[in-house]
Amino acid sequence: MMPIKFASLPNLVISLISLISLCAVQTASAADLPERVPVYVARPAIPVNSWTGCYVGGNAGRVRGANSTNTFPSGTWFTGATAADQIGASSSFEPNGSGISGGGEIGCNYQIENWVLGGEADFQGTGLKESSSILAPTAGAFLPSIHTDTTALNWFSTARGRVGWAIVDPLLIYGTGGLAFGKVASTFDRLNLNGINHYVGSASETRVGWTVGGGIEYALSRSWSVKAEYLFLNFGSFSYAANQIIPTGVTPDHTWTVNVDAREHVLRIGLNYRFQ
Repeated sequence: MMPIKFASLPNLVISLISLISLCAVQTASAADLPERVPVYVARPAIPVNSWTGCYVGGNAGRVRGANSTNTFPSGTWFTGATAADQIGASSSFEPNGSGISGGGEIGCNYQIENWVLGGEADFQGTGLKESSSILAPTAGAFLPSIHTDTTALNWFSTARGRVGWAIVDPLLIYGTGGLAFGKVASTFDRLNLNGINHYVGSASETRVGWTVGGGIEYALSRSWSVKAEYLFLNFGSFSYAANQIIPTGVTPDHTWTVNVDAREHVLRIGLNYRFQ
């Protein structure tokens, strides 16, 4: 073993002191660094409900008639009557009956922020049948008579646009409007109180008109929603003639003209399944 040279001890001590000082400085510098805090990146919020997509559904409700029917004498048999007598023999009906309705619907929506744009088509069967009778008084040559009017809406269908506003996440309010189609049937009966001069007529037409309305829809989940809706239907006007059946053998131009304005109110609730 080699002997230690005491002359090198001072250098060794100096080197150890320098090493210890360097370690102490690095430790102090590390202690002065700020503590690292974990950084969390927020995930984008997933909306609870979106109205974008297509849907199918069913509905049921009530249809209330807003029809009006006007009748007046016409044909050559009445040419000798005065204008005042013809007006006095005329009649007007607004029966305002109601019936059930039910059917199905299909539609699609697209949501842009809070705005919801879409379209919907539906088909409904109805049990609406309105009937009303009045007593027409004597008017010149026209004897008192019973006038009976009946109007029915057998079915209707609509093709509408929708514009809505999602006021809160699951609730949508909207307005709607577009085309309306419907099968309207009408009958008219005029019978003199003496049993003579009996007139009967009827017409059944598939009418094209318009509709406007609005509603609210509530999302039960991402797939199911319920709604309550009001529609006003206007199928326009049409006319037909009631011909004399008693007494027989009279000329066919002895008639009674019937004008029908077909309008309805619809109030219904529905359940939709949305494809999301």
